[in-house]
Amino acid sequence: MINETSLLNNNYTASIRYRSQDTPVKVTQNENGYIFEFSAPQWAPAVGQSLVLFQENECLGGGVISEIH
Repeated sequence: MINETSLLNNNYTASIRYRSQDTPVKVTQNENGYIFEFSAPQWAPAVGQSLVLFQENECLGGGVISEIH
């Protein structure tokens, strides 16, 4: 399990599509949960889609997208 301080202060990549290129993300937090801000535009992200979080070549986990901004 990743602690909150570690999650907010590390470098990660994330993917929202199967076989898509992992893209660097910045992780922040607000009152509703976590925000994953991609360093490059992502093609057609959608509510209900999965986001998978990586650090180097290790899959740390994932979640379901609840909002798109």
